[in-house]
Amino acid sequence: MWRYGDRELMKRDEKQKPVSLKVLRGGGKGQGRVERPGKRPPLFFILLFLALFLPAQILIGWIWGMFGQGAAQIVVVGEGSLERTFSISGLVTFEEEIIFSPRSGFAHYLVEEGSRAPVGAELARVSDFPPVGIDPCADEGGKEESQADYFVKFKDWFFGNEPEEEENGPSPVSTNGGITVVNPLAGLVSLHIDGWERFGPGLGFPYFTEEEFCQGDPQIPPRRNGQEVRRSLPLAKIINNYTWYFSSVLPLSSADVIAELPQVVLYFSFSPDCPVVGERIEAKVHGENLQITWAINQYLEGIYKMRWCQAEIVYDEEEGALIPQGALVEKDGKKGVYIIKKGIITFFEVLVLGEKADYYLVENLESYENVVLNPDKVKEGQRFSW
Repeated sequence: MWRYGDRELMKRDEKQKPVSLKVLRGGGKGQGRVERPGKRPPLFFILLFLALFLPAQILIGWIWGMFGQGAAQIVVVGEGSLERTFSISGLVTFEEEIIFSPRSGFAHYLVEEGSRAPVGAELARVSDFPPVGIDPCADEGGKEESQADYFVKFKDWFFGNEPEEEENGPSPVSTNGGITVVNPLAGLVSLHIDGWERFGPGLGFPYFTEEEFCQGDPQIPPRRNGQEVRRSLPLAKIINNYTWYFSSVLPLSSADVIAELPQVVLYFSFSPDCPVVGERIEAKVHGENLQITWAINQYLEGIYKMRWCQAEIVYDEEEGALIPQGALVEKDGKKGVYIIKKGIITFFEVLVLGEKADYYLVENLESYENVVLNPDKVKEGQRFSW
């Protein structure tokens, strides 16, 4: 059963407004800044920037390369030189000493071909029988050559058909196994006896054309272990390879400058990457030719086996600016390059002195100039900036 007073209280509560309440942070710290959920610290953004920087750089470079393919490529000119050469040919000689066999028999060599033997070293033993397991009748080419043929060839070349008695030969040592030949002087041991040993320092240098050399070369095969030898025939030779000599015959028309040079640089065909310096020790005019010999003190691999050689002789050297071959253009009948002058593409005429690898040696161009590598991509008068 409702009362009047209860109804009045209910109406009063319905009309009362709601009150907003604030919650105060306790703990005696007062109000503080509340971190928002999900917010990143500054270090996160720094690391993110560094992680994206490199890929961005690569992407920019790729885009720049795509749009800059048609742009001019520039190179700074460098200094260079060019050697003036021409081809010659001639004979190589040494100071050589032939070792003759003190008796007839079979040679048993105690040193290897090309090795250096001191004075007093045992070079070979000549005995009545060949070394065990060696066939004295077979040579390296599988052909037989009689001792008579060898003797005739060598007599014609070395003795001139008049054999001479040996004055200062090796000192043979008799043993039960034959006679041992002892080396009389230090040098390289060679078994290639070819008859050209009669030339050299103190004996006269050889001056032949290639045709004359081929006609006079006796083509004597090298000595070999177990081969039968005769008394007073060559057994081996000792070479002083510290100094060797190169003799050539040149036409006077191309030898005027060379005859006056005390030294030249030579590149031999069997060792083209090793230049050697030749000192002129003899030069004389013979008819319409110049006969000239150089002494060389630089060792080349295998030189002791050489006789007739081809070489390039350096007679002059020119200096200038080196430009890539692709940079050279021809305009109105003139050869030149495009350079950058005050930001403008300009044609500059040059004089080509020669070619070296993938470059031209040119004159009239300063070494610090900026040269356009791809002249087909630019035009004269075009403004360029970088």
